[in-house]
Amino acid sequence: MKPLDPSDVVRGQYIGYRDEPGVAVESETETFIALRCYIDNWRWAGVPFYLRTGKRMAEGARIISIAFNEPPRSMFPRGSGIGTNGPDHLTFDLADASRMSLSFYGKRPGPGMKARQA
Repeated sequence: MKPLDPSDVVRGQYIGYRDEPGVAVESETETFIALRCYIDNWRWAGVPFYLRTGKRMAEGARIISIAFNEPPRSMFPRGSGIGTNGPDHLTFDLADASRMSLSFYGKRPGPGMKARQA
């Protein structure tokens, strides 16, 4: 992993943490962290990895989501709206009932250039 740039890191502490038993009133221990990092090899050059973890989050989740870049050339004409809905995603949910999903936009069948999520 490449060294972290401080502008790519967010640290925080949930409200009320310092009121917990055994926690110092002046504690600066983070209970949440989010960061963007990069792997230092040719295969992952320029690909950002986003990591987030924390205590007392509203919901527990163990998810890996891969957002794909748009290809440099599209088979659809400019102005068609294809590719403007955000990146395609491959998602792995590692919770107890593990699952995997692929979300992407494709052309609707028939005339015209309208996209739908699949």
